[in-house]
Amino acid sequence: FSESGIEVTYKFLIRVHTLCVDAREFVSTDSSKNHYAENRLYTAIRDITEDLSSIKINTAVIKLMELTNYIYENRHALSVKMYHDCCNTLALLINPFAPHLSEECYHLLGNKEFASVAVWPVHDPAKINPELAYREQLVENTIKDIRAVLELAKITTPHKITLIIAEPWKYDLCTKIKEFN
Repeated sequence: FSESGIEVTYKFLIRVHTLCVDAREFVSTDSSKNHYAENRLYTAIRDITEDLSSIKINTAVIKLMELTNYIYENRHALSVKMYHDCCNTLALLINPFAPHLSEECYHLLGNKEFASVAVWPVHDPAKINPELAYREQLVENTIKDIRAVLELAKITTPHKITLIIAEPWKYDLCTKIKEFN
């Protein structure tokens, strides 16, 4: 163990607890990220369940942390129901790693039974769309690239940003070249 590892774990557990505490009074009129969140949620359920079955504890924890961060960062673009569903599932998924916190969060969300005896979340393959995840990642990467270029050019407030996209034939050519590799 290291102090930095303990600090990261502590921050993760605090974030999980914060999400569940906030769920009690969560108000949102935006649901623009619901489809993305649902996709992430069911993908995480599938992956974490598979990792636990294969005794890949570290990768399961990493995926749990990624899901937690995603919910936290996008919570204001989720409907109340989606946010509550995400928190409820998160409370169950952390049970093998932090059972006391899991029980506390599960109770905060209004559940009367114990998280430890609740049904483990099951992924729904119909709600997992790799293309949706790809699109979201593409937008996130584009935004990161734009910020990096602005920082490199020392531009704090750009007047206009223009994205230049290759013509379809260039994209097709690159795809064919990649097939040969």
